[in-house]
Amino acid sequence: MRSRITKAINERLTTDPIKFGKPLRGRLKGYRRIRVSDYRIIYTVNIAKHKVFVATAGHRDTIYEKAT
Repeated sequence: MRSRITKAINERLTTDPIKFGKPLRGRLKGYRRIRVSDYRIIYTVNIAKHKVFVATAGHRDTIYEKAT
C-alpha cells in the first residue's frame, strides 16, 4: 500500500493538487484529500508558494481523527 500512496502523491499532487483533491469540511477546513483505495492522503496547498504539504496518510477509518 505504501507504494500506491507514494505513486498517488508523485502523480496527482505534483500534477494538479487542486483538481485531484476533494476539499474537506469542519475541523479540517482548508485541507484536501485524495482517495487511494481504502486509504486517504490529507494535504494542504499553498498556491502562492507552489507548495503542497502532506499532513498525514492512513486508513479511512482512523485518518480523520488522527489529522485533527
